[in-house]
Order: sequence, then C-alpha cells, then structure tokens
Amino acid sequence: MTMTKRLFAALLPILLAGCDSRELATSNEIYQLAYRTAQLQDALEICDPDAPSTRQHADAWAANFAAAAGWSGVTAARIAEREAAVRSEPIQVPESACPGVRAALAGSMAEASRWSARIAAHETCGWMSCD
Repeated sequence: MTMTKRLFAALLPILLAGCDSRELATSNEIYQLAYRTAQLQDALEICDPDAPSTRQHADAWAANFAAAAGWSGVTAARIAEREAAVRSEPIQVPESACPGVRAALAGSMAEASRWSARIAAHETCGWMSCD
C-alpha cells in the first residue's frame, strides 16, 4: 500500500466523522431554533396578537421547519417536542418588555430568511458553528 493510500485510509474515518459532526450540529441548531422561535412567538402573541407580523413570523418559521424535516437527521416530531417544551410553561410578558419583543422580531425574521436559504441549499453548519 502506498503512502498516499495509507494516509487516505487513516484520514477517511476522520473526514466521515466530520460530516457526521456537521449533520449533528445542523440538526441541533434547528432544534434550538424551534425552541427559541417558539418563545418569541409566544411573546409576540401576548404583545401583538393581531399584528400581521406576528402571523408572518409564525408562518416563516413553520415553513422552515417543514422544509428541514427529513434533512440532516431532523424530524418533525422532535421539532414539535421543542416547541411544546416552551409551551408547557405559560410565560409572563409585562407590557414594558413588549418593545424588546418587537425589536427581536426583526432579527428573527432575518434569521428565518437566512435559514430558508440554508435549508433549501442543504448547507450544513460548520464544525464549530452555524454562522
């Protein structure tokens, strides 16, 4: 066996493990997003229940999570579990917190757009982060 072949044989498991790590990092990030966006959505429902932006936020993330199901080890059931975990404890949002909730909406919508493109392209996270 040549030196190149030995090196390749030694590196192959590492390279394959890296792919698995990227898939795992991606699925974990999507589950975290499901949790965090459910928290924000609940706060939006309290602060601005009738605002079109509240519904747009829910729809954008629902579309992302539907598209992500089945990719990178992500399951719809696990996404639903993360969202249900948020809703198992009622949240209290004082009126004074609503300006911050509204401000967080813009960032979440930008993130939804970014993830929509990432999911469509099947772009996994890096080994260290999803940036």
